[in-house]
Amino acid sequence: MESVNGLYYKIRGLPWVCLSDTEIFSPKKSKTTRNPLQSGIAPIFDSVDLCQNLGSMVNVLFVCLGNICRSPMAEGVFLEMVAKRGWQDRFHIDSAGTARYHIGELPDPRARETMKRHGVNLTSRSRQFVPADFEQFDYILGMDESNYANILNVEGGGQHADKVWMMRAFDDPMPTQHKSDKVVPDPYYGGDDGFEKAYQLLVNTHNHLLDYIARQEGWQD
Repeated sequence: MESVNGLYYKIRGLPWVCLSDTEIFSPKKSKTTRNPLQSGIAPIFDSVDLCQNLGSMVNVLFVCLGNICRSPMAEGVFLEMVAKRGWQDRFHIDSAGTARYHIGELPDPRARETMKRHGVNLTSRSRQFVPADFEQFDYILGMDESNYANILNVEGGGQHADKVWMMRAFDDPMPTQHKSDKVVPDPYYGGDDGFEKAYQLLVNTHNHLLDYIARQEGWQD
């Protein structure tokens, strides 16, 4: 099996993108490693399965500060909505944080408990947003103004700015601009009610986001 640059591979259930004949990059782990398809040695992973090309899936990334509260909740809510419509094979969904504070950690226990009450289990591990995410994702959604600005600061020249949105821009079913004066407040320093409020805000805006993507893709089902 030959690898192709820019194509996703699934290795032990995690997505990796081929960078070259010798390197692959994991956005979830924020690291590169040897390309097992070209190394000339026995694969260092349990299995290597070719995934669909990025161009055939809609790739959605939710971003907050530390990737332990709002963005994993957003990922979990969106995964659940996509599954209810039977569209799992149309999406690659992930989350990240603009800071390195919690890399490798599970979501905040309060976020996990809130989502569990609504029938969603959060099992993702925190990772940092990296420049390669601009190439791999079609929609990059920040939870507040600071996240939005930090994402664009990573991007630099503005080449991919059209991919970057504030999450609550989709409070409007037909958003006309990427920024919004509405945010998903960070519940980290508050009580459990802040996490429930974040969940309810995400449910509302995610329905509009999913409908928006369906219109853009021309899906009728």
